[in-house]
Amino acid sequence: MYEVDFVLPRRHRERFWPELLCATPSPRVVLDSPERIVGGVDAWIVQTWAILAQKHGQEKVRLVERGEAGALCVFHYDHATLRNGVHLSYSVVVRADRPPVPLADTVIEQNPAVHENRRVRYIPHWPQPGLIPRNRSRGGKIERLAYVGSDMYLPAYMQSADFKDALAAMGVEFVHMLNGNWRDHSTVDVLVAARDVPACVLEVKPASKLVNAWMAGVPIILNEEPAYEALRESPADYLSAHDARTVLSAVNLLVSDPETYAAMVANGDKRKVDYSPENIASAWDDLLLDCSRRRRENGCVDKSRRMICYWLSKLYNRVWIVMRRWHD
Repeated sequence: MYEVDFVLPRRHRERFWPELLCATPSPRVVLDSPERIVGGVDAWIVQTWAILAQKHGQEKVRLVERGEAGALCVFHYDHATLRNGVHLSYSVVVRADRPPVPLADTVIEQNPAVHENRRVRYIPHWPQPGLIPRNRSRGGKIERLAYVGSDMYLPAYMQSADFKDALAAMGVEFVHMLNGNWRDHSTVDVLVAARDVPACVLEVKPASKLVNAWMAGVPIILNEEPAYEALRESPADYLSAHDARTVLSAVNLLVSDPETYAAMVANGDKRKVDYSPENIASAWDDLLLDCSRRRRENGCVDKSRRMICYWLSKLYNRVWIVMRRWHD
């Protein structure tokens, strides 16, 4: 069994999780508050700590404010800094949807299309905590199409009267599930997601919207992205669309062909099993066991050398961001 520290600086706890400021924070505080798990730090650090601590015990899986020398520590990109001790420990850094990680012994990527190697490992994003699936009593009727995602990515054509009128002509209402309001799918019949960002950003985005659609029992219409394509095994996984015409065509297919709708729901029921919290927790266990072994093999870290590597990588990242025209 491994021992691991999840790094959550005090300022984040004070702002979002004051209950975790005590000496022995309870994982139940997190597990019983799924509506509070919205941002990347909460999903990757707070939630993962809570699930693994509940599974293995808090003496093995700890929540700390800073990485300590010689320890196996998990950081979110935003907190993987010298100030927080990333150079002192065997550091496992979750990149999330950020530029390259400046310093890490192991980098966790959330995009399944990533090329894995000794340093880079893929771990699926957790499904939406507290997700409320579609009410199966709705059957095959399609009355609500929901856009799921950030309002900053909402395509202009989805805001147009023509788009909404075309849906209304099919008897479909268009609604938004924006900015963290992604849990309740009970009255949603079809999902749609799209975003216009640089390719370098899509390369690090997860397949969360697709997996959550499977979990919710709701067919989804998606733009093609590397993460979705990497998970796709059949046409029933999702419908592809890239503009108003193709989205409306996909909705019309589902409205007019109940068998296709039912097949996509049944397919999602099969696919979601691989992305259950239990299976993702097992993936974390495998990763952390491997990292624990490598930490013992590597011995003491060279703090000075790692500090130099950190600052050189930070300079490289500035150039990378400009050259790749990164924005999120």
